Amino acid sequence: MKSTSVFVRFISLLTAVLYLFVGGVNGVMFAGERYSPESREEILLNTVLTADIHVDSDPLHPRNVLLMKLLRGIARSDAPVDALVLAGDIANLAERKEYGYLESILRLYNKTGCVIPSMGNHDSGSTSMGKDCEKTFETTCANFREFQRFCGIDSDANYYTRLVNGYHFIIIGTDEMLDEGTPVLHEEQLSWLDDCLADASRSGKPVFIVGHEPIYFGDRFTNGYITADGTPSGIEEIIQKYTDDGTVVLFIGGHRHDPFSEQCFMNPSQNFYCINLPTSTKNDDDTSKNGEAAALEVYEDRMVIRPRNYISGEWYDYQFEVSLQ
Repeated sequence: MKSTSVFVRFISLLTAVLYLFVGGVNGVMFAGERYSPESREEILLNTVLTADIHVDSDPLHPRNVLLMKLLRGIARSDAPVDALVLAGDIANLAERKEYGYLESILRLYNKTGCVIPSMGNHDSGSTSMGKDCEKTFETTCANFREFQRFCGIDSDANYYTRLVNGYHFIIIGTDEMLDEGTPVLHEEQLSWLDDCLADASRSGKPVFIVGHEPIYFGDRFTNGYITADGTPSGIEEIIQKYTDDGTVVLFIGGHRHDPFSEQCFMNPSQNFYCINLPTSTKNDDDTSKNGEAAALEVYEDRMVIRPRNYISGEWYDYQFEVSLQ
């Protein structure tokens, strides 16, 4: 075991040196223009939301290089970025070496306060590619949880909570691997989610739930989460129990790979909001969209989501604002 650990550390060091060299050759250090939050003096939480980075098992795959550029673009904030959210499909084939490459990239280029990952269908091995590789759910969970530990998260499950500047992030994750990629939430996790929301709602602050599959898209309920017997999970009803009492909840998802548009932001009911993120590094249809992510800024009286291309350094000409008064 000790020799294996030494070997892994040695490979990690070599990979880091490789990525440092590639970063210099590809101009990673100069990705994007410097940017500022809406108000540096008033901001209480400064977070960047990403999804579907699909880190590849080829260390020099274009997606991996794009991720380096994305992170350097994020690092060019004039105000400290408190957290980086990875809303699922982090590793393309759920392989340990993919997470190892990601860890090397994060060590070199991530300047945010913490990393908050959620498990997507690719991370669970629930893809056609995953089936071809004959992965087991036990193996993919072990790989994901090892990456969780790298991020400073001590959890024996695919779900956990993280407190950032007094704001609760609740991360959900599938309890089973299905061929069609639909996440399964067991009763234990649903009960845990209820308890987490009860605790978080007492803070009087907005609460953030991160899950790879969206709950809503446009005005359509996606029924993206089911129970072990295939019935709807009831996650929406659990959330609305607290939003009806005045807690503002933002559900952060990805999965669809749709570029940013007005319909990516939804308000299904009072105090309940959803944002569906595009893929940040894998848009093959329009490569100019690579680098898309969103700044989540929280102030005393409002929450602002600002779509941005962190590689080109451009803000989009619209943003989403939620009043907290």
